[in-house]
Amino acid sequence: MKQKSKVLDELKKLEKVKEKINRKEVLTDEEKDLVSAIKNIDIKKLDLTRYDQLVERYAKKIESEGLDIDSISKSSIFSIDIDKFISSLSKEELLAFSGLLLNQLILSYVITIIFILYGDYLIERFKLESKYPKLAKFIQFRRKFQSYYLKVSFAWIFVGLFPQIFMCIYILSDRLIEVFF
Repeated sequence: MKQKSKVLDELKKLEKVKEKINRKEVLTDEEKDLVSAIKNIDIKKLDLTRYDQLVERYAKKIESEGLDIDSISKSSIFSIDIDKFISSLSKEELLAFSGLLLNQLILSYVITIIFILYGDYLIERFKLESKYPKLAKFIQFRRKFQSYYLKVSFAWIFVGLFPQIFMCIYILSDRLIEVFF
């Protein structure tokens, strides 16, 4: 009983200290000692049973929903296992999936080329080099690398196009032979 009243007294002191801190009042030495004692509480002495219960509850929830923590692999994205997804595709679906990826690559580099050319057009249109001499250095630096960016973009577009062209020719080869021969 004595211990319970002592704890209640300490809690009341803490509430008063908290109110003083909120009002930005100066704390006494005893109150400062109380605050520092609270900050230095050893974490091992805390009662962690409540947290253990929460962990157990979430583990049971995961098990009840049929989720296995070990089944989540490193290649999972948004709880979709890419390896399992790709292995489940038929040959035609795999071909369509790879075509989508290659078309996405081509589209992104076409957009890059458009931004490069349109950016250069805007720089010339608004005469930014003459209006802003401090920007002229950056614009010249950009122009040096612009041809490099264009070459890399065109190279990746061809890398994305050639496999699609060859695959289409391979698929249609029997029909093409009938037509031309």
